[in-house]
Amino acid sequence: GVSMSSDATVKARAKFEIGHVYLKKGDFTKAREAFQSVVEEFPLDKFASEASFRAGYCLAELRQFEPALEQFRKTDVTYPNFEQRDMLLLYRAICLKGLEQFEQAKEALLELITRYPESGMRKPAEEMLTELDGVGNEG
Repeated sequence: GVSMSSDATVKARAKFEIGHVYLKKGDFTKAREAFQSVVEEFPLDKFASEASFRAGYCLAELRQFEPALEQFRKTDVTYPNFEQRDMLLLYRAICLKGLEQFEQAKEALLELITRYPESGMRKPAEEMLTELDGVGNEG
């Protein structure tokens, strides 16, 4: 069964790379489709968690915030050991902010800052938090 699993990984990686090429071109629709197919066809592959997150990222870039949030939730639930959880939290906050769910956006940012103080995402998170503190506080 060794050859089969490595073959699947090769295919998963190929689709993942295709997604990445579209991502770089800024074609988020095609990129999302490629990442989505990695997740659907190779859900247990090491590329699947990253592909799942990137599918959500593409939706966020397309300003489809609700589907993006749903995709991030799926990534969270399906891949609890996803390594870039700090980035996932940042993009969750961006989507929530886009939907004007400011309190929930703040919660995601605070979780990022608290749990991942060393993260490269911390500075943008803090900046967004400052910005959100100026919003929705009347009343």
